[in-house]
Amino acid sequence: MDADRVYIKMMSIIVIEFLVEAFFVPEIKMGRWNWLAGLILMITGQAIRTLAMATTQRNFNHYVATEKDPDHVLVTHGIYR
Repeated sequence: MDADRVYIKMMSIIVIEFLVEAFFVPEIKMGRWNWLAGLILMITGQAIRTLAMATTQRNFNHYVATEKDPDHVLVTHGIYR
C-alpha cells in the first residue's frame, strides 16, 4: 500500500475515533474551547503540511532517504524560504 493511502486511512481512523469518543463519552473531551483549539491546530498543521508537499512537488516523499537521489533538488522557495 502506498504512503498516501496509508495516510488517508490513518486520518480517517483518527476522525472516527474522535467522533465515537465525543458521542459515547463526551466527558473525556475537555470542554468546548479546548476542543476548538485542537481543531484549529489540526487544520493549521494539515494546511502547512499540504503547502509543504505542494511546494516540494516531485521532491517530496513519505520515506526518509539514506542516499541522495540524483534528481533531487533542494527547495528554497515557498514555505521553505
